[in-house]
Amino acid sequence: MPQEDKLLDISGVSGLNGALIILRIKKALAEIDSGQILKVVATDPVSQMELEAFASETTNILLEQVQTGATFIFLLQKAGFPLLLHLTGVLMTKGFITDSG
Repeated sequence: MPQEDKLLDISGVSGLNGALIILRIKKALAEIDSGQILKVVATDPVSQMELEAFASETTNILLEQVQTGATFIFLLQKAGFPLLLHLTGVLMTKGFITDSG
């Protein structure tokens, strides 16, 4: 499991609607830089659906999700232009893309 840069623990909060879960995640992501990892710990089963939907609808990357008993752990990597530049460099180094200029 990659090391997180910020922790958002909403495990003690149950009954949050999806919008409030996403609002807390967005606020936590705003406090970290592109490429950094937010670890979200939750116990409300709604959080799993909401976080998966959020990741699929944004450029943020859901790196990992684990359920241990009633606890859900998510690792979400913040996307953005610096991350895109880094990933492009990695893909070029590995030969997946080339500089056609």
